[in-house]
Amino acid sequence: RYFSAKPWRATKWLREKKLFRIFHEARLRDYAAIALMRTPIHACIIACMYVVLLTFNAHVPLITILGATPIAFILGVLPISPSGLGVTNGALVELLQQHIHSPLIDQGLTTGAALILASSLLWVFANMALKAVVGALYLLRVSKDLFAPDEDGV
Repeated sequence: RYFSAKPWRATKWLREKKLFRIFHEARLRDYAAIALMRTPIHACIIACMYVVLLTFNAHVPLITILGATPIAFILGVLPISPSGLGVTNGALVELLQQHIHSPLIDQGLTTGAALILASSLLWVFANMALKAVVGALYLLRVSKDLFAPDEDGV
């Protein structure tokens, strides 16, 4: 009763399009399976963010990173900038700057925001470099098969 059928009528044409058919056909268990398959990726993202901060001789409690990193990456998915660059970094700075501890901050050599910005930029660069290397390797491997002559010699 809280949800009327009228808003869904307005999007009926969208749901009937071939491109969006998968959203109409997918079941809850399909979304759960995808979430389960992506869990290792998200765990690695969170662990890497923790390790990157340690390389800067800084510490943020793991539970804080566990809560802040997914929020920052959800914001980074918004189509504001390419690959979420800047949006993700700014969100991490805002969410983590009150929780960071480092001897560099205690000595007054830098601020928590600067450390988080530098470490998140390093993480984004490493992530993009890793994607480029893996993509280039697969491109070399797959492109040979794409342009190989078939049985007809064409």
